Amino acid sequence: MTTQSKTLSEAQAITCWIMVNKKKEKDESITITKTHNHIADGWNEGDYPLPIDSSFSNQKSWASLNWEKKYAYLTEGKVVYQEEITE
Repeated sequence: MTTQSKTLSEAQAITCWIMVNKKKEKDESITITKTHNHIADGWNEGDYPLPIDSSFSNQKSWASLNWEKKYAYLTEGKVVYQEEITE
């Protein structure tokens, strides 16, 4: 086992959530911006992040937004992204 794989096996699995915004410009072009939103524990299989607590009622609106997620590991205070898996 290599040092990197040993480190990753001891790391915490996380999901990095990125909000994707599309804006139609005056010239009819589309501008896409991606903004890191937050990191969640574990690898989330959903299409959008779920509220961490029922007191965060504004997160219910997140279902209507566009999201991108990346699977990663948190190790030694650093985020190490998992390679994308194509199905």
